[in-house]
Amino acid sequence: MKKSMIWLSLGIILLISAIALTVYYVKVDGSTILDSNYGNPYISSYLREPQETSPPVEESEPSVPAPYVSPIDFEKLQQDNPDACAWVEIPESPLSFPLVQHPTDNQFYLTHIFDLSYSTYGAAFIETYNNRDFSDPVTVIYGHKINDGKWFGELQTIFNDPDAWEKSRDITVYLPNEERIYRVFAAVPHDKTHLLHYNDFSNPKIYSDFIKEITETRTLESMVDLSSLPEPGTRLLILSTCLKSDRTHRFLVLAAEMPQVT
Repeated sequence: MKKSMIWLSLGIILLISAIALTVYYVKVDGSTILDSNYGNPYISSYLREPQETSPPVEESEPSVPAPYVSPIDFEKLQQDNPDACAWVEIPESPLSFPLVQHPTDNQFYLTHIFDLSYSTYGAAFIETYNNRDFSDPVTVIYGHKINDGKWFGELQTIFNDPDAWEKSRDITVYLPNEERIYRVFAAVPHDKTHLLHYNDFSNPKIYSDFIKEITETRTLESMVDLSSLPEPGTRLLILSTCLKSDRTHRFLVLAAEMPQVT
């Protein structure tokens, strides 16, 4: 009888321990992708509370479009870091992050995270070659390829996989007063030439020559959808990180802005 009670007690202790470990991993480890955003401030803390829906208007009243309300709380975001200019999200991927631009130092966010503390992880950022409102012909977002998958560590994996490619083709950029959707049309290795310093993409010929160069890239690491190439003058978004197989090159994901639905 005494032995039975001991074994019963041990069983209860093991059961409680197993439950505690499960809760720990769900609340801590299981939430890292969603909540810690790879070492940056919690994503959930910048999500705006859902807005109450307005009562239906009478049919006789003229239809007035509701003002845009971003799902991101930019007021809080920019209070925590005034360099925050946008939020970028790639569906069906762990990539959802604040985007920053240092006003004077294009190297700053190579070694600092969103809260401005030093970290070799860095942050996702645009340089001063670009406007903060994504109005340029080409906007380039930089991020480190971290070996454990953080930041752009999974970018090449996602866009070299045909199944993942199809799920993650649309990139959403949230701005304080609007949002923009970009459709990925290419993911290719590229040399380390600084795209914005050496190319004036406002020049139609330079823009077209660049698209032609990208579409002619033929490597194991490249994917190009010739059926969705951008029309001349379409604004482009480029995600840029290190190439896994060759540190002397970059890996670029190129997306064209989609027409806005009114």
